[in-house]
Amino acid sequence: MSLSRLALRLATVHALKGQTIAADRVKDSAIASIDALADGQKAPFISVYTDDAETSSRSADTLFGSATVNLVIEMAIVARADVDGQTLLAHPPTDATIESELDRMERRIRIALRGGTEWAAVWRRFVLSIDSIKSVRGGSAEKGNRFAARQMEFAVAILAEPAPGQTPAEAWTDLLGLLDASPDLASIAAMIREELDGSGSVEEMKRTHYAPVDRQHLGNVILANPLPGALVVTAQHPPREDEPFAVE
Repeated sequence: MSLSRLALRLATVHALKGQTIAADRVKDSAIASIDALADGQKAPFISVYTDDAETSSRSADTLFGSATVNLVIEMAIVARADVDGQTLLAHPPTDATIESELDRMERRIRIALRGGTEWAAVWRRFVLSIDSIKSVRGGSAEKGNRFAARQMEFAVAILAEPAPGQTPAEAWTDLLGLLDASPDLASIAAMIREELDGSGSVEEMKRTHYAPVDRQHLGNVILANPLPGALVVTAQHPPREDEPFAVE
């Protein structure tokens, strides 16, 4: 189901690009919170996540079964942002106006996912049914930034992923065709093909997706930016070659 969740996010992100006032500012699984993402932003944006998932299987097979996923789409409109010492008014800063624009964004999102684009068609191939759609209001007026946000949570049943080497459903072929058409997505297409045909090894994954890490640089970054409340201990010896900072 993890591969199906990736497919669902990809289809969602690209089905929404260019379909709302967020334009192409649609992020896939941004790690930062919506508050942090809005900090310094000048224009509306959208973030897409897949959260909790559950598979109901009638056998010991870990791939097959009825899979449900929470697809989360967050949107935000910045009314005021402090960037480089300047106060930017990205939108007429009235609550009613911003709220109405969020209403419009939500409607456009719903329309885009049922629309006639190729990505929307792939989205509907992977989403077998929608059990519910929940919409929650949010926002902030802290640190000089003022924005309004909304979170849409889709509880959906998604297409099961095939076992390695098994002929995949047509939805996977359609997805790969769209990924192949974009040079920026070619590496993702190659990874999905490896998983579908079972050709990808762990060693190949290391070489492809993990670059060697400069241990000294990483240590400096951690020391300069410790997590809140973290206990920072400075080692008195240089890092050894066997210390786990790099994937060889």
